[in-house]
Amino acid sequence: MRRSTIHVRSASSFGPSGGLAPAQPRLAGRRRFSAASLQVSVCNSWKARTRRGLAPLELVLCLFFFLVMMALIINFGTTAPWHIRGQIVARNAAWRTLRGRAGAAYPNPSNWWPPATMGAMPPIALNNLPNDLVGQTWNQGDPHIMEPAFRGPVITDQNLGNQAKGKQIQMNDRQYLEMVNQAVVGTANLTKAMPLISNLRKANINPMHAVLDHQWRYSEMGFGYNDNWRINGWYRFKANELGDSNLMNLYLEYQLADQKLQQNPGIRALQTLDRDNEFPPWGLSSPDVYPTVAGCDASPQDVAGTLISGPGGLIDRIGGVPRNLAQAFIGLYTRQIQYYKSQQPPNQAMIQQLQNSIQQLQQVP
Repeated sequence: MRRSTIHVRSASSFGPSGGLAPAQPRLAGRRRFSAASLQVSVCNSWKARTRRGLAPLELVLCLFFFLVMMALIINFGTTAPWHIRGQIVARNAAWRTLRGRAGAAYPNPSNWWPPATMGAMPPIALNNLPNDLVGQTWNQGDPHIMEPAFRGPVITDQNLGNQAKGKQIQMNDRQYLEMVNQAVVGTANLTKAMPLISNLRKANINPMHAVLDHQWRYSEMGFGYNDNWRINGWYRFKANELGDSNLMNLYLEYQLADQKLQQNPGIRALQTLDRDNEFPPWGLSSPDVYPTVAGCDASPQDVAGTLISGPGGLIDRIGGVPRNLAQAFIGLYTRQIQYYKSQQPPNQAMIQQLQNSIQQLQQVP
């Protein structure tokens, strides 16, 4: 430590007249110290010697806190990668168990060894999960998302001047378009002790990863074929679903009439109208010439007066059944004629017979 020295001139340095006394010769290599300068030097040296030894003491007092902080840093740095690894494992557990995948039978990843576990929970609703945002977004009240025709619960006719104005059609509670249903949730579970200060609480790593596994396929909606009308499952429009007694009576009359048709002994002769067995061997599908009601109306009177008996209605189209069936057989016989012409030699007898049949069918009004 650098010592500061203060030089103070004594009274002997001044002459009798008050002026400076002649300078005294000084010995080479020596310094002159006055009493005052010596006293200040001794004070500074004593203060320096009194502070020696405090730094090690302060280090000893702070060392415990430094070690605790270092242990917490090491614990955090060790468990943080395990939390990230748990998120990856939970995602893997969900995606490997989706429909059409067989990854649930695979062993766990090599970096997720026992006692750590992973798997998929049974399908649950997303709004039952903590911190769910899908359900909140899907049900936030957007008019396009909350359209009654898609999500129900009822559809009300709003057309002005329509006899069915104000009538309602209820929707079946199938929830086809609910984004919060049937979610596969992958989970991972690991309880890991801290590397330092193991008496502290252990790290519980149990992340969850949800995947919506509803693909809106016809088999999941309860339909037998992809071309089935979805309206049959979405809306309650059938007579036995509306609760209208008058409409139910009409529906029962229709069922009785349908049973009579099916019990008709001559029903086999009508199979030509939609299930003729001559067409499939020639690569053609059997034609279906049965006329159907072209349209739909909520009023039974309008259905009977317009769609059934009116111009272009069902009764008018029944008269066109012979013509439609004749056109289907003309196409079949034309293909057969092309086949017999390609033979070597051509089968002239069959060709002539088929041409005569085509001429007869062309005369059908």
